[in-house]
Amino acid sequence: MKSNIDYYQIKENRIFLKINTSVYSFEVIISTLYPYLEDNYIILDGDRNSTVNVEIKPKRKIDLDEFANEIFNRLFLYNIHEMSQNKNRDIIDNIMKNTLNKFNKKWN
Repeated sequence: MKSNIDYYQIKENRIFLKINTSVYSFEVIISTLYPYLEDNYIILDGDRNSTVNVEIKPKRKIDLDEFANEIFNRLFLYNIHEMSQNKNRDIIDNIMKNTLNKFNKKWN
């Protein structure tokens, strides 16, 4: 079975990720990496419609395997969050429309 994240490699104190964007949206990838910007140098490359390559170079010494696994967990978490938002978007939109319609009728 092919993994959703094709691979990660560690070399020269860097983590190299190859992320399949048919599983994780570009927005999820960016949201996942954002909290790590202060403590790491992050370079993105690739095609947001197929595969995004990520290079992460920590500014301080850390356990790179543990950090890579933390990123994978966060990718999964953010993906679930995005799926929930998309699923609930229509419901929230309908509630907002109904509320605004009632408000407008009351004041017009």
